[in-house]
Amino acid sequence: MTRMRKKPTRYLIGLKMVICLALFLRMVESAGAQPSAEKQRPFDGVPGILVSCQSDKNVKWTSEACTYLITEVQRRATASRMAVSVQPSSPDMAKKKFVQTDGFDGDKAIRMAWTFEESSSVKGRVNLELVSHRVWEATEKDTHAAPGQRLSELFYMQNILFDPGIPFKAAKEAMGTTLDTFFQYGEGNVKGR
Repeated sequence: MTRMRKKPTRYLIGLKMVICLALFLRMVESAGAQPSAEKQRPFDGVPGILVSCQSDKNVKWTSEACTYLITEVQRRATASRMAVSVQPSSPDMAKKKFVQTDGFDGDKAIRMAWTFEESSSVKGRVNLELVSHRVWEATEKDTHAAPGQRLSELFYMQNILFDPGIPFKAAKEAMGTTLDTFFQYGEGNVKGR
């Protein structure tokens, strides 16, 4: 978990640790996933991104943050040649069955869920969690699942912890860095480092 403080050095060190952990978890979870030797980037083979954002009703700026995140995902996805569909927040988004949505097969899309949650122990402290999955069906080549079984694979995840009183401008900067890393990873520009 990354904690956003006034000292950028601590933040960057924490951010790098979280990115490394996310990439490691992705590598471990997808070790038995469908082979993708012919694919050049993680975004290849998926038609688009389903994005949702859940603000925290007790922290006013999180609503503005959701608007920013969705707008930025749409802008950056266009640059990555990915379609985007905005979806309502749902606890079962990682495995939910989707149909054709906004011109692409939503069931094969990356499911990107952003969730803001105020700490129950420290008023004003906010955790932002980004979790994204990809759903696929097992084939006869997969030894760990029955053919046709729907499996959810972690695509990318990251947490940011914002201290109470952080200005939206600083929070926006941290969210921008997270978006940078997500799209760099999807483009194949961030390896397991």
